[in-house]
Amino acid sequence: MVRRLNEGFATYAEYLWSDYQGEGTPAEVAQFTYDNIPADSPFWQVLPGDPGPENQFHDAVYDRGGMTLQALRTAVGDDAFFTILRTWTTEKKDSTATTEDFIALAEKISGVQLDDLFTTWLYTAGKPTTGPNGTTATTRTVTTKPKSYDKIEETHRLLTAER
Repeated sequence: MVRRLNEGFATYAEYLWSDYQGEGTPAEVAQFTYDNIPADSPFWQVLPGDPGPENQFHDAVYDRGGMTLQALRTAVGDDAFFTILRTWTTEKKDSTATTEDFIALAEKISGVQLDDLFTTWLYTAGKPTTGPNGTTATTRTVTTKPKSYDKIEETHRLLTAER
């Protein structure tokens, strides 16, 4: 469980870097990623919360993990989201933890029941009907590619090639 959390957080850190560089907000990068992967892609069949040994480093572990964090941010708001991240890193520094530990902390801090969000994004095959920014296929607008998107994808390709 620890590795899968790490990969999603690593991807979300790239989203934050993109924002810092002025090359796309986390919401834009996550939404573009979501919109760019067709619903019938095998990508959506890999469960980031339980990918199995053969898919431990699959793109879905990274990208769905990052999109999950954006979906969490959308669901709880910026103040609670960043409090969750700060508390998580402080409490779990130099230790191990599980996805369930993270979910419990997120629910405790936000006061929001998050089982459906995490079940959908981490443990359910298929493209979620609601994207990482809370929009459905019928309400979302076509997103343009953030300037950072190709850089982030190249980093993922390089990491995958190393394994």
